[in-house]
Amino acid sequence: MAEAASIEWTNQSKGIPPPNQAEDHTLGMVLTGTAVGTAGFLTGAIIGHQLTDDGSEWDGIEGAMIGGSIIGGLALPLGVHGGNHNQGNLLAVEATSIGVGGLGWALFFGTGNEGLLFLTAVTQLWACVLVEQATTPSPSSDPPVSLKLGATIHCNLCPTRDGMGLVFSGNF
Repeated sequence: MAEAASIEWTNQSKGIPPPNQAEDHTLGMVLTGTAVGTAGFLTGAIIGHQLTDDGSEWDGIEGAMIGGSIIGGLALPLGVHGGNHNQGNLLAVEATSIGVGGLGWALFFGTGNEGLLFLTAVTQLWACVLVEQATTPSPSSDPPVSLKLGATIHCNLCPTRDGMGLVFSGNF
């Protein structure tokens, strides 16, 4: 009797993580969120300054802060979501950023403490990363499926760069 042939193909050979091993994109989310949020802040600051500058000493600066905060607060979650390879819930992350930004501005107007505006931006980044991680689907934790047809075949559903993929292994 001949020995049974063994075939095992996995996505690991293509650099794709095995089932039940989620990739950690935290650093990517922080870096892209910071970069895109900063670019949004600067863009919003320029627009806000242009719209509110009437020649007086402080009007342009106030407009720049408000414009930068609005556009930066909307851009930051886009960077966080992109840094996580668009896996989480963008709407939830945007809503988080808007909520934290609104709370920060309310605290600023209530206390007059300018340091709260910087703290608001840092808190927005932190909160957006946490919400993005919380809304990212986890890899399949289902056990392998075995079929006996004179051979054993294991089939796992696991995440790939393009979505979900199947991993087959077995003895034939």
